Amino acid sequence: MKPVTSAKAQPKNRAPSAANTAELLLLLESGHIYVNAQNGEIFYRDGRKVPQRTNFFGYKQFVIFHIGKACTFYTHKAVWIASRGELPVNFEIDHIDHDKENNGIGNLQSLPWRINCMKQKKTQMIEEVAF
Repeated sequence: MKPVTSAKAQPKNRAPSAANTAELLLLLESGHIYVNAQNGEIFYRDGRKVPQRTNFFGYKQFVIFHIGKACTFYTHKAVWIASRGELPVNFEIDHIDHDKENNGIGNLQSLPWRINCMKQKKTQMIEEVAF
């Protein structure tokens, strides 16, 4: 038996696919949801706050039922797209202060994923030395 390999290895914690981004854009442009970019809160069109949860890696996510299925989105990605538009290919959203729950637009920046990975490794090394 041949081992199963993926056609293209992706870095750990990659952002959701382009299809997911297209669905998020559709929800934002149609007014189904809207974003308070200052504090990272997401709301339904009727003003109710969309519940968010923190995933295993510490990132906030929310689920929207759209076209008969549940769609999960990262809060920081929704804030970025609502405020600044789509990310270029191979770019990721970085939390400047390393606090994954601080999703205000002032704490977010776009970086090429390689630079973001290097930044994460450097931060991990500093945290390991500190403890």
